[in-house]
Amino acid sequence: MDPRTPCLIGVAQRTVREQPGPEPLDLWEEVARAAAADARLPVDRLDSIQIVHTDSWQYDSPVGRLADRLGAAPRHRVYSKVGGTAPHLLIGAAAAEIAAGELDCAPITGAEALATRRAYRLAGEHAPWSHPASPKPPYGWERPPHPDELAHGLFLPVHTYPIMETARWAALGLTIEEEMRGRGRMMAPMTEVAAANPHAWRRTARTPGELVRGER
Repeated sequence: MDPRTPCLIGVAQRTVREQPGPEPLDLWEEVARAAAADARLPVDRLDSIQIVHTDSWQYDSPVGRLADRLGAAPRHRVYSKVGGTAPHLLIGAAAAEIAAGELDCAPITGAEALATRRAYRLAGEHAPWSHPASPKPPYGWERPPHPDELAHGLFLPVHTYPIMETARWAALGLTIEEEMRGRGRMMAPMTEVAAANPHAWRRTARTPGELVRGER
């Protein structure tokens, strides 16, 4: 095997259910240290730190703050743009750089604490988290919305996905009920996987009928 062949050598994950939970920086540090320990690598010798953008909190220097926590001085630092493919893009780019001999090790971490933000908001409190960006940076779009999308308010997944789904079932000549039943059959096995995963946010297996019509 080529000695520059990229591979994943350490992983870690945590799901926080108790609220209020830690801030994203605490979670970044925790899982980065745990993944490094899984790989048997010292965190202070990392030559790259890469973080998936978090919507929970805007830090003044996300990668710099994590590097300080880890006692590392990486020469390569990346904070991703906003997008559902951000983790995959970071992993792919890091693999290419490792294969090219530009990096030896590239930890990639990320965390969201939206449930904790919601808990503070419901309690009428502000999240007491560290190192806020001031002023807040512009939203880090991976691809800025098209002017036509902005004109019609179509730039969030909750808005655009239903349009795509409607176009799909219309093109296939399905009724809404047929499309929903098919979606239930597709999603039900996924809930069984989630039920067996201790890190899943919701761990209840559902039947297609429960997902489509709330049946029991």
